[in-house]
Amino acid sequence: MNAGAAQAFIDYQGIEWSQVTRARFYFHQRFQYDYPGPIRALQQRLVVIPAERYGTQRLCSHRLTATPAPCASRRTTDAFGNHVVEVEVPEAGASVAFELVMQIEHDARRHGDAWCTADAARRFLAPTRLTAPDASITYMARLLRAQAHDPADLARCVHGWVAHTMRYAAGVTTVQTTAAEALALRRGMCQDYAHVMIRLPRGGLGSTVCLRAFAGGGWLARLGGSAAPTRRWVLRAGLRSHQWPPPPHGLYHRRRGT
Repeated sequence: MNAGAAQAFIDYQGIEWSQVTRARFYFHQRFQYDYPGPIRALQQRLVVIPAERYGTQRLCSHRLTATPAPCASRRTTDAFGNHVVEVEVPEAGASVAFELVMQIEHDARRHGDAWCTADAARRFLAPTRLTAPDASITYMARLLRAQAHDPADLARCVHGWVAHTMRYAAGVTTVQTTAAEALALRRGMCQDYAHVMIRLPRGGLGSTVCLRAFAGGGWLARLGGSAAPTRRWVLRAGLRSHQWPPPPHGLYHRRRGT
């Protein structure tokens, strides 16, 4: 299934975004896990649907399906308002797939609105064990900061450096691997890229820029196969100037700009 085939996307490079007041994004995300044989009693927790509202972003619609169909499912929300879906699949053949289609709208007219309170910002900026800096991260943070002209350019510099330095590899890290450890290995998975990119803009530099990095995928042209090839990491930067850097690389579709 190619969920984006019937959509009339626009070329974001030909749009004068300073004149756009509202834009709608169409996402198609697919996770497929392949196994050497049949499996039983699968329990999966998915956090792939954002909150109904997040700053200038509004969740318009979403549809999540599982193949094979689950025997039970439960929907809740986490502390950030994200939708959490837990499913149980009694048995499956050699693969299990989860597919998400959703539309999100961005209102540029609300750029000046505060999307995050001071107390909530401190929660995002608080250091964690997984993103604690070491000497290498602090050094690169200062180097990249010196190369950047403004916060948006810093986001581009961080993205470019991490993309050039690290390689996607399964089995070399775990959910307990820190940003410093992943950077030392120069390899890792989605969460490792995200941890490094969260830490680099602030390593030894205070917290003048807040970068939110998360594992994502599904809006790429090449879908299918195992989970690893279909997932990618994306850097999203929330800047005090409320400016957003252009898409890092690859395909990025916007539609219905008004």
